[in-house]
Amino acid sequence: MTLSKESTDFLQNLRLYLFSSGKNEEETEDIILELSHHLWDAEQDGKSVHHIVGQSPKAYMESLSSEMKPDLMGWLKYLPMIILGVFAYSLLGDAIHGNIAYSAYTLIGMPIFIMVMLLILLSLFRVVAARQLSGLALLTLFIPYNLLSIGGFVALVFLEKNTETKLFVVSGGLYSLSGLLSALVAITFLVAISIWSKTWVSILIPIFLYSPEVVVDFFSMSQSAALVVSTLISYGAIGLYIWLVMRKLNKEAA
Repeated sequence: MTLSKESTDFLQNLRLYLFSSGKNEEETEDIILELSHHLWDAEQDGKSVHHIVGQSPKAYMESLSSEMKPDLMGWLKYLPMIILGVFAYSLLGDAIHGNIAYSAYTLIGMPIFIMVMLLILLSLFRVVAARQLSGLALLTLFIPYNLLSIGGFVALVFLEKNTETKLFVVSGGLYSLSGLLSALVAITFLVAISIWSKTWVSILIPIFLYSPEVVVDFFSMSQSAALVVSTLISYGAIGLYIWLVMRKLNKEAA
């Protein structure tokens, strides 16, 4: 059963809208499957998506969402994984750099900031899905969000570096037993996230970001040269990975 691009795009937007509205994933997929059959039947009769959902896809999504119960417990399982995942990245990087020391700004402020940004992101997803935005409109919506995210993290890092009172400190980095154990805990958690999410991203990104730094340390380079080389390798590898993923997706869509 192959649907038209219009019907396929609508179903993808509906899935995104219901997902970002906190609805049960299994119930959402059942609705998507049933609706896809209705759209297929309508297309065989020469009718468009609007014959099934009406002239306002946004109103249809809102009406359907209001009839479904929110799946709070299903959503809460993602929140600890996201927060601990961010901490795992930070802990691994700090262990490699030999500077594991966190104040309340990181231990308390970071989870609060992540939750706020996640709520904003879900709201943006609903806007994108309901209004079926793409291209320039999508960029216009998410560029401010990205700037806010970066600005928030930079502010937290600045506050962290300028705070003397640390609540969690591990000295020595990878050259100490406690630092090595911290890195192993972070790696274990990132691997667990990868298995849980069935994707390599949580493993590949820290490899791309941190392994060049470790390798460069074995060569006699100035600090500035080592920084430039490791940065070029890291972002070059990330760019190559994104290109390969996009290439694969384009082949599957063709």
